[in-house]
Amino acid sequence: MASAEPWLDPKEALANGCWVKWIGGASNHDLQGLEDQAALAAMAGAHCLDVAADFGVVAAVKRGIDWALNQGVPRRPWLMLSLNDGADPHFRKAVFDPQLCPSDCPKPCIPVCPARAIDAACGVIAERCYGCGRCLSICPLDLIQEQAIKLDSAQLLQLLQELKPDAIEVHTAVGRGEAFAQLLAGLKASGLPLKLLAVSCHAGFAGAGQLPYAAYLWQLHGHL
Repeated sequence: MASAEPWLDPKEALANGCWVKWIGGASNHDLQGLEDQAALAAMAGAHCLDVAADFGVVAAVKRGIDWALNQGVPRRPWLMLSLNDGADPHFRKAVFDPQLCPSDCPKPCIPVCPARAIDAACGVIAERCYGCGRCLSICPLDLIQEQAIKLDSAQLLQLLQELKPDAIEVHTAVGRGEAFAQLLAGLKASGLPLKLLAVSCHAGFAGAGQLPYAAYLWQLHGHL
């Protein structure tokens, strides 16, 4: 395995087989901690920071990168978003029905939420929630659940155009060829000049009526 060359341009490091990617930014993170981790990864010379496709998460990571650049880091690492062509197991949002909450509930979920994403009348404000999970365990009646996220075409387009990542990693699995193709179409429609498009495919067993793993990889190759 080639040793890392931290201050090579990311494209050159990838071509030379010494590219280092830091993976972080899924749910269960505190945004301040995530910002600090991103800053340390950039200071250490990571060529790419791979994070969940969420506005709050990306903003925190960009702050960490900017801090590292202000300390004299000689080049900016790529920002990579992880997307999934199904429900994303790496990212979640809290959800509950506030009408089920008893009137005498002290509502400990509201003060514990760092994103101020919980409203007593309407429940979780999805645009603010970044999936840290603090509210899940503190609800005295266990009413708050986690929900995996799948972006629709309009949400994906808005997210990509606003966040402007350098790279994308698409997570897929056997049997999701049509969904994979739809996600690729959304990436193309965004018009983003990506530096890298990576694909991660779980090497599980194909179910009844599904393509074998190797055949599915060739199907993905055709779409690409």
